[in-house]
Amino acid sequence: MKLYFCLILPLLLFSCIVNGENRPGFVCGQFNRNIIEVPSKYVFPFAEYEGYSYFDPRFVENKKGCEANFRILPMGMSWPDLKPFSEVSHDVRMIEVYVEPLNGDTEKYFSHKKNIYLNMGVIKRKGELYYDEELELYFNEVFIESKHINGNKVYVNIIKYGYYWDEDNGEVNVLMECSWRQLDDSYRRCKLLSLMPEFGLKYSVSFEFSNLVNWEAIQDKVRLFLSEYIKN
Repeated sequence: MKLYFCLILPLLLFSCIVNGENRPGFVCGQFNRNIIEVPSKYVFPFAEYEGYSYFDPRFVENKKGCEANFRILPMGMSWPDLKPFSEVSHDVRMIEVYVEPLNGDTEKYFSHKKNIYLNMGVIKRKGELYYDEELELYFNEVFIESKHINGNKVYVNIIKYGYYWDEDNGEVNVLMECSWRQLDDSYRRCKLLSLMPEFGLKYSVSFEFSNLVNWEAIQDKVRLFLSEYIKN
């Protein structure tokens, strides 16, 4: 019986790939012809493949499996153990990972992104630039203020983002965006952006602001995690 199972298993796996479906317990797809297959227990809420938008009822007809192209691969996992979100208790720190195809020129990717975040938009106001010695990162705040009138009252709404980045020879090589919550006047969550051009993908990691001191470890561990599931 064991010999029979060993012979039939490769055929089942090959059948899944040929038929464009995911094998049980895994989610598979491509980023720029690089195949990645991760355990489905990490994926939340679901992987999106090229084709119809998930707002379209025909979304279920999109090609799936290792021969299909991912549009986005979202995952949830614990920090720092990187266990699947479904296997940990609610009081454990979680991070969210979003993997997307990397297209276009990557040489000045982060410098271009930083310019958009800090300088694009007529209603933005920038704070003072300073260097955070503890994090060894540059920091700048951006304020977006909007007003609306209700009767005789004028209501002011302020949205604030904090941007952290590192530079090497004048080029930005890491970039993070932190969102501020007006209700309690504090930053709540941050999003780290990172590239893996060798595998044709980019990824972002969302985590609590209190975890910002671990940004390098988060970047490195998620990069290693993704590398381990590349099938090339």
